[in-house]
Order: sequence, then C-alpha cells, then structure tokens
Amino acid sequence: MSKVNSEGVSASRVYLPPDQSHLNLLQFFIAQFPHIDAVEWKSRFAEGLILDADGQVLAANDP
Repeated sequence: MSKVNSEGVSASRVYLPPDQSHLNLLQFFIAQFPHIDAVEWKSRFAEGLILDADGQVLAANDP
C-alpha cells in the first residue's frame, strides 16, 4: 500500500540503476526527470521529502 502525503498524493518509487554515473542523488534526479526543475528537486530534498526504502531522509549530496 502506498503512503499518501498531506496533499493526498501517493509516494513514488524510484530505483537507481547499478551503473549510476551521477555525482549524487540530486544530479540523478535532475537527469532522470528533466521535466522537473532543479530548484524543485533541491526544495524536495531540503524539505525531507526524498526517502530511502526504510523511510530515512536522503540528502541531495548523498552518493
């Protein structure tokens, strides 16, 4: 069952490929989702909205 945030939106799941060649998570998300502005990704990371499979907050500069 997907978790739903306060705005009624279900969480998305993204699996990083094993051959990732990005410096960090922020660069991966910017490359993977070019329709979402880099400023928006930075904001999502800053707000703690990007989590790992265990629900731990990830940082934009995490590898």
